[in-house]
Amino acid sequence: MQYSEEQLMKEIQKVGFAVVELNLYLDTHPTDKKAFMLYNQYSHQLKELKEMYSRQYGPIDAYAPVYQYPYAWITTPWPWERKHSMLEEACKYVGL
Repeated sequence: MQYSEEQLMKEIQKVGFAVVELNLYLDTHPTDKKAFMLYNQYSHQLKELKEMYSRQYGPIDAYAPVYQYPYAWITTPWPWERKHSMLEEACKYVGL
């Protein structure tokens, strides 16, 4: 599937949220096989999405593989420096 940068970031956030929540759930329900399988499925999907983002738009975090040479972590705009920041969108959503 082809994503714009913003769509891909939103997908990463959604899947990342699911991974964190399932991880917390499994802390208290370690024998829930369905949750365990979902956790692994979403973890794998999150890894693929982050790799896709890194290949297309640059590193997403300090642990992401760097596909662009020369190394450009600091030369690319941070998410909040972009024209249509998702932070601005989130603030509008909650009424700030």
